[in-house]
Amino acid sequence: DKDVFVYDKMFTWGTDSFYCTISAILAHHLIMLIGDTGAGKTTFCFSVAMKNAIEGKKVLFLSLEMDEEEICTRFARSYAGITKAEWRDKKTINETKKSAFNRKKQELKGVQNLFLKGFPKGVEALTENIFAIILEVNPDLVFIDNFDLIAKASGRSEYDEQNRISGELMRFAQTERVPLIVMHHKKKGNTEGT
Repeated sequence: DKDVFVYDKMFTWGTDSFYCTISAILAHHLIMLIGDTGAGKTTFCFSVAMKNAIEGKKVLFLSLEMDEEEICTRFARSYAGITKAEWRDKKTINETKKSAFNRKKQELKGVQNLFLKGFPKGVEALTENIFAIILEVNPDLVFIDNFDLIAKASGRSEYDEQNRISGELMRFAQTERVPLIVMHHKKKGNTEGT
């Protein structure tokens, strides 16, 4: 008998340090990144998405709160070091930052294997609608920003709904063999379900 080894695709966390200390991202994984708002989850995930796309993996970055243009703008603004105050009063942005912003925005739009998708306006962010977008793109790796915006059924506790949604995401990842990395913003003062 011939031994047959079946390997899942392996994905990078983006740094040698993470590669050596964090378990590899495999095709059937559901990974939840949980932290306070502003802790850097989205920026970190976007960096990981970019690095995997550059390595040739087909990556979907799905935002439930921003459209494609807003995603590019957010990361280009961050890259260029443009502060929120500068963004509100764009006359205060110097030419170096403007140039860096424009260059990064074009770069983001030009990454061949990176698919930036905003959730369609007027469509409820139900798991089945999220899954339909994923299946349409047919990526190797998916990032979802953010778990808190996935529609929850009324009349059920937040805890029960988080468990239901997590279960649906896990079953989808395992069935479709596509890893889902989902950002989840920890709510201050609410420890239910954590």
